[in-house]
Amino acid sequence: MSKSKNIPHMPPQEADTFAFLRDLRFIRAAAQIIFAFVVVFLLVAMWVSVSGALQEKNLVPGFEFLSRRSGIPINEAPESYSVNSTYQDAFLVGVRNTLRIVSVGLVSATALGILLGIFLLSSNWLVRTISRVYVEILRNTPLLVQLIFWYFVVMLGLPENDITLPNESVLIVPLRYIPYLVTIIAVWIVTVRVGTLPQRLVTGAVTAVLLLEIAFRYMGDSYAVIIALAVVGAGLFVLPRYTDSIPEGWEGFVMGIGISFAAQFVGHVILDGLAGMGILENARFVYGEVLPAFYLGRSGFVYPAFAITVNFMLFGIALVIGLIVAIAAYVYFGQVTIRTGKPIPRLLYALGIILLFGIVGWFAAKTQGLPEEVTIGEGDSAQVVTLEQARTEELLDAEELIRYNTAPFLIRIPERNRFGRVEIGSELTPFYMALLLGLVIYTSAFIGEIVRAGIQAVPWGQVEASRALGLSNAQALRMIVLPQALRVIIPPMGNQYLNLAKNSSLAAAIAYADTYMIGTTIMNQSGQSITGFFLVLVVYLTMSLIISLVMNYINGRFQLVTR
Repeated sequence: MSKSKNIPHMPPQEADTFAFLRDLRFIRAAAQIIFAFVVVFLLVAMWVSVSGALQEKNLVPGFEFLSRRSGIPINEAPESYSVNSTYQDAFLVGVRNTLRIVSVGLVSATALGILLGIFLLSSNWLVRTISRVYVEILRNTPLLVQLIFWYFVVMLGLPENDITLPNESVLIVPLRYIPYLVTIIAVWIVTVRVGTLPQRLVTGAVTAVLLLEIAFRYMGDSYAVIIALAVVGAGLFVLPRYTDSIPEGWEGFVMGIGISFAAQFVGHVILDGLAGMGILENARFVYGEVLPAFYLGRSGFVYPAFAITVNFMLFGIALVIGLIVAIAAYVYFGQVTIRTGKPIPRLLYALGIILLFGIVGWFAAKTQGLPEEVTIGEGDSAQVVTLEQARTEELLDAEELIRYNTAPFLIRIPERNRFGRVEIGSELTPFYMALLLGLVIYTSAFIGEIVRAGIQAVPWGQVEASRALGLSNAQALRMIVLPQALRVIIPPMGNQYLNLAKNSSLAAAIAYADTYMIGTTIMNQSGQSITGFFLVLVVYLTMSLIISLVMNYINGRFQLVTR
């Protein structure tokens, strides 16, 4: 037998000492730790280098400069801001302007995009083709080019002299138009709700308005004429029941004329009664001066202002209660529809509840009265006088006179001074309008394509089933197609919302004072580039995270629940 060679034997403890070096888990963890140390080392080295350079130039990052005077004129600033305000105030104005654009833009782009997506699938060739051309042109044109077009071509292309809507004039409106309108609406509602009524009933009621105006024009509006027309109307209403001389299918037309002829008599009696009680000055006509409510020109768009008074609180409480009751009723009627299958116009009921509470709150606030005493002045010079004395001695300015009004709120018609500046009313500058139009129209083209794809993703059998149930196209779209399409629409639509929010930073191209434009101005004046960029990034990051959070929540609510 051959002799065995002496092979050194390693103890088990020593053999396992370096086994961890061959462990894949250890290698991965060590690699990650080493990578993290390298990244931290590079960041520290970069920070030390940058800090040293900034210290040499006396530009150490900090937030102390925010309390200094800015000296920045801003064309979209509130009245409380001036060039003597601080950098912090200026930056907050920029954030406010960004939120104004983004909030209005999201709602407007969504509404326009949904309509556009529906139009892309329209059976009407003209509507479908126009929508397709709209989408293809706007999607393939850079947003910056569109913003420049809206500002330099459209906004600056408006006339220097304002276009007023409506034109200033004196308007004379016959009050009998109100009974006409009420009658036509009532006939239309009854016709829709009751399917057994004759055809052309609404057409007859509308035609009667023209016939009545011709009669009043040539015969006058005395009660002899009013009663005579009412008698003719009663006869026309019962005529189809006792004669076969009316062509088939036109019985409703004749009855509609009769209804309006009789209704005008009731309307005249009510109007005369209101005039007799002193509620109306004239039972036949209303005279009023028509003032321009809207101004559109190169300087911007001016519209009526909303001013609240001391009695607004009671009206606001009633409106909030009405809103809560309306939401509860909307949910309740929805549950009733689910249980019974009976369709209930719950949206109409909810709006009616809000309107009812609003009317009640309005009259309650009107009857509340005004405070007997008011405080004039501030500080040590303040004095308490009666409201009547303050008005007589003209101790109240124009804004305070508006505030002490019995109505809960007032809609103030715009007015310009002799220099062309807006004294009363709200104004949208051409910078804001150009940016808003550009963002909304550009984003709506993408949302329209998303909505179109979402609708087409719904199986066609769902549409056929809705038609088999007797639903109209509008009802099928609202109750069957869109709820299912939202599962496909919401995720990509969230991306478009984020794009709109971030694309608002292009406002600097048309001199709109948003967060980015004011932030860069602050950086250039103060030299605090790092801090300035940090603040701008925080604003856009926060806005994007909020939008993502909301859209993820909505997406989760509309997803199918599975095991």
